[in-house]
Amino acid sequence: MQEFLSGREFSVGVIGNPGIGFTLLPILEVDYSRLPEGLPQILGYESKWDPASPYWTNIQYREADIDEELRRNLIDWSTALFERLNCRDYARFDFRADAAGEVKLLEVNPNPGWCWDGKLNLMAGFGGYGYADLLRMIIDAAQRRTAMMGNGQQAALAAQQAG
Repeated sequence: MQEFLSGREFSVGVIGNPGIGFTLLPILEVDYSRLPEGLPQILGYESKWDPASPYWTNIQYREADIDEELRRNLIDWSTALFERLNCRDYARFDFRADAAGEVKLLEVNPNPGWCWDGKLNLMAGFGGYGYADLLRMIIDAAQRRTAMMGNGQQAALAAQQAG
């Protein structure tokens, strides 16, 4: 059993890799205000897969209107987790506040969906990027990472052979 976090919910999209650089997408906030009274304010199966559900039709997603301190904390926490958990190329971090307003990590999504209607693409849209731009940024991050790995591995092999 765990505590139900009843406060505001945010998602942070990170594209890139440590040592190469990150692109941080605008932070998304989940808006449960149109959900019928009595329904738990959660993103469950119905919000993703059941077009007839009020979870699908009534939950809205918007760019988060938050103060600079919270924005900076969400970004710092997300990039630190990205590095510590060895995420690669892209990831999404979901946070939610408790009843007192303390923001806590809900989950790390090291392989969130690339779908056109997913949270990553919504965040990209907030930043003025199209769906193709989002896909290109992810692929570019992977190519830069693998190119750097290749160069490092080649240099280590050359040093080993010379020594």
